[in-house]
Amino acid sequence: MSPWTIWLETLARGLAEIAMPGLLGQASLEKYLLAGVGHIHAKLTAIMRPKDLSKALARGLAMPSALMRARLRDLVRGLAEVKEPAHQQALANYLCHVMSQARHRAATMRSPDGRVAPAAWNLNDPADLLDLLPLRRVIHQSGQELGGYRLKRFRYGSATAEAWKALSTEADGLPVSLYIVRQKTALEAFQASGDRLKRLSKIDHPGIQKLITSHAEEKQAFLAWTYKRSVPLPAVKELWEDTGGHINAKRVGRWIRRMTRALMVLHGQREPFAHGGLMPANVALARQGKGWKVHLSDVGWADREAEQQFRVRGLASIKVSRQMYERRGSWAPHYGSPTRLEGKEPTPADDVFALGMIWYQMVMGCWDLAPPRSFDWVDKALDRGLPVDHGKVMSRCLQPDASRRPADAVALMAMLDALVLSGGK
Repeated sequence: MSPWTIWLETLARGLAEIAMPGLLGQASLEKYLLAGVGHIHAKLTAIMRPKDLSKALARGLAMPSALMRARLRDLVRGLAEVKEPAHQQALANYLCHVMSQARHRAATMRSPDGRVAPAAWNLNDPADLLDLLPLRRVIHQSGQELGGYRLKRFRYGSATAEAWKALSTEADGLPVSLYIVRQKTALEAFQASGDRLKRLSKIDHPGIQKLITSHAEEKQAFLAWTYKRSVPLPAVKELWEDTGGHINAKRVGRWIRRMTRALMVLHGQREPFAHGGLMPANVALARQGKGWKVHLSDVGWADREAEQQFRVRGLASIKVSRQMYERRGSWAPHYGSPTRLEGKEPTPADDVFALGMIWYQMVMGCWDLAPPRSFDWVDKALDRGLPVDHGKVMSRCLQPDASRRPADAVALMAMLDALVLSGGK
């Protein structure tokens, strides 16, 4: 029996044991997963060696999607613990979504479509396993048509929505990144954002993921952006850091400059927009020729996703899921300025704070760092290669007092222009 089959059988039995009410929609799936992921992880590590866990993921990611789904359904039908047809279907569907989310998480420069498991991937901690498990029950299925789109591949489940790659049902059949919003609070936020979303849909710039459409039905809402094959910033660390832990500060500065230039598109509107949810996970890098181009994603909805995390950040029950979010640079409270964490509407100065945090984490080589509260980080940053003048600009971005921060990306760009960034600015 292959490591992939052993891994999935063990995972399926664990889910059937601790999370079936959530998989059937009778209760909160997130609650069951957070409480039981340690139990499932213990079962996996008891029967599989760490290197076999990694092999299992690699085998599953490399498998053609149709074959993978067929094998998963056969596997679930063979489990003695799951006899009810409705239970089998719910578990099989969820396992298919697990593998799709794993593929999304596995995207790297070497494999942008997530077909190859990253070398550093393992399941040595419950948070590693939880990162592969959608925390909410996925309602929709591949091939389904709704909202003017045909669902093609589940990408991941967020705090408020299902994220899919989908195709327009119109003649052009263009691919889109589709968010399906069902959560009650999020639907209310969607209704309140109508005018703002319409204005955002008029922004067309290569550094910003274009919002194509946003509309609501009776019990769900849809947001569709242009689909671009890309990888998130945390997956491309080798672009600015060597294996010895030293950074190329000029390259870091150039990436910060590119992000700033993209933010200038939002901040420079007649009525300035704030991204509101900027973090490494939604700074995407898309291939352009032989290089990579910054592409800010989730514009228009990332701020709502961030607010959801702001509301729950103090709950002890999310400790494991917080570790999961931190490791891939998507724990929003790290990137929220003091005023954002108080619940105030985002401003361009809040985006500058978030960009300063991304800069800080790139320099320090760690995505789970909270905003610095002292100067203890300075010596390590200097040792890793941060020039003093770069550090001064970065520190200005991280000022808790908004009046001491650059007011927007335009003001920040003026400061970055004074830095020497390899062969020119």
